Amino acid sequence: MFSNLLRQQARLALPLHLKTLPCQQSRKTLLALAATPKSQVLPQRTFSISRALFEETTSVPKEAEASSEVLSEKTRRNKPGSWTQLRPRVLFMGNLPFNVEEEEVRELFSSYGEITNIALHADDRGRYVGSGHIQFKLPEQAQRVLESGKEEPFVLSDRTLSLFFAKKLPRQFRDRADVANDTIHIANYPAPGDERPLRELLKDYQDKILRVHFMSDAAGNFTPKTFVAFRDVEVAKEVISFLRTREIDGVRLGVYFAKKSTAAPNPRPKKPAQEQTTVFDA
Repeated sequence: MFSNLLRQQARLALPLHLKTLPCQQSRKTLLALAATPKSQVLPQRTFSISRALFEETTSVPKEAEASSEVLSEKTRRNKPGSWTQLRPRVLFMGNLPFNVEEEEVRELFSSYGEITNIALHADDRGRYVGSGHIQFKLPEQAQRVLESGKEEPFVLSDRTLSLFFAKKLPRQFRDRADVANDTIHIANYPAPGDERPLRELLKDYQDKILRVHFMSDAAGNFTPKTFVAFRDVEVAKEVISFLRTREIDGVRLGVYFAKKSTAAPNPRPKKPAQEQTTVFDA
């Protein structure tokens, strides 16, 4: 009887979670747990060390995230070919003669260093508007041109040129910066939809032309944007050099390498047995 009373008192003294131990727990273990001082019984908590380690290694302070974004932006701006890299090498030329040729500009500035690009600005009909851009291989070459121009202004056909660093990359440079490919883009073809004037101009390359593709607007009307695909890249390079000195119906052609794109051109009415054409950006 005394032992029964002792077991009952011991059970009343147990914490709640110990009262629910399975019935097969041995009496010896039960009494040992009951005799343990309450101060040594630790409260139970759900805790996962693996979760703590994961959160510690994957959480990034906001300051670090902001710093990473800044570095990413700097990397993008300073990558080779970016405007940040090109700007110290590109000069804007103002007050050019309206009949100026690219070779005249090249000859005027060639003594200051290697020239990698020249763009003479023209209107929709290909007529020069008296301005352009010139790009040197090294920033110090462009700087020498500016310093020399301050000492003695540059003159072409009795016109004094104005020179300063370009504020933005001209469209012609963006187009020419693309990797050469076998398709050229004529931005201002004066006879949209009619291949005959172009094929007549390129009669020496007839057997090397794969296709001529005219862009169209939403209404299905042909636009001046025209693409010509050739058999290989070398032919396309020759044709670009040739067409930049030629005119059709009094229009000096704006010719560049086409930029391949996944975007489709504006739809136009389908024609039976129409040859599938590679799509390019204008």
